[in-house]
Amino acid sequence: MGRIDLKGQSPRIVVPKTQISAATAAWTANDFLDISNKFPILPVNRLLVTLFADNVTDEATYAELLSELLNTIYIKSTKLGVLVDITGADLEQILRHVFGVPQLPVTGGSADNSERSITYEVLFGRNEKDVEIGLPAHAIGSMTVKHQLGTSSGLDGADYKVEADCLDMSPKYCFSMATISDTPAATGKKKYLLPSTGLYRGILLFGTTAYEAGAIKEPSLYLNQKSMDFDVDTIPLLARNFFDKKYPIVGVADLLPRIEEGLNNLTKYYFIDFGEDIDGMLNPIGKQLELQLNVATAEALRIIPIIALKC
Repeated sequence: MGRIDLKGQSPRIVVPKTQISAATAAWTANDFLDISNKFPILPVNRLLVTLFADNVTDEATYAELLSELLNTIYIKSTKLGVLVDITGADLEQILRHVFGVPQLPVTGGSADNSERSITYEVLFGRNEKDVEIGLPAHAIGSMTVKHQLGTSSGLDGADYKVEADCLDMSPKYCFSMATISDTPAATGKKKYLLPSTGLYRGILLFGTTAYEAGAIKEPSLYLNQKSMDFDVDTIPLLARNFFDKKYPIVGVADLLPRIEEGLNNLTKYYFIDFGEDIDGMLNPIGKQLELQLNVATAEALRIIPIIALKC
């Protein structure tokens, strides 16, 4: 067989549907999908995973599809370290507010036993055509890719399909998003030391309750112990404009429950935005970067730095 020539092409590698559980069979949150051996060794810009399952009795909601099929995603490179360690809910918010994906695509009918599907994507660059930021070619066996399911109740009989977009590229950087979790004591200010391993595209913050009264209140950043200015999206204030722009007019009645669900979830998030221009991203390499929060409630929080690592 001759050499694969990617010049000027953007091939998508597709791994056919693979069974997770038999028809009508349930699963638990202890079930992992190890898809490491399905990950291509070519340079990868975007990984897409579609999960299929059947309705139990009536139509599974968007929230059920997300929680039952998409618990956590973990991706590690032998060379670059942990690239993705994130919950499905947080990945949805990152796709929405960093990459402009309004919601995860969902298909299927409402009847009992009708097959449903939900697709998530992991972008290693700024968009699906980015050749400056992406995952470079790597050796066989050097990638660990795992997907953890939730616990099924509204769905059963699951399968999955893996796709990867491969570009002709030698990227300089690759995005990583690994979660820092904590449950701080209330009340008062607390600082978190953040990684200084690369350029910062942004930081996603999640608190269990609405941010005005929760653990992620009043975020501030310190670089070498000096306070710095940054743009922070108080996401609920932008949410209705976001949905007006992203959702089509056709079928809006069907989307209203999802829109309201999204607005409720958005009150639990902040996004600190440093922009997508490489030259404008925050560069803490060789310095001490700290995040300070004014904790109002003792509750679980998550901090997800989105970092462009040097390849």
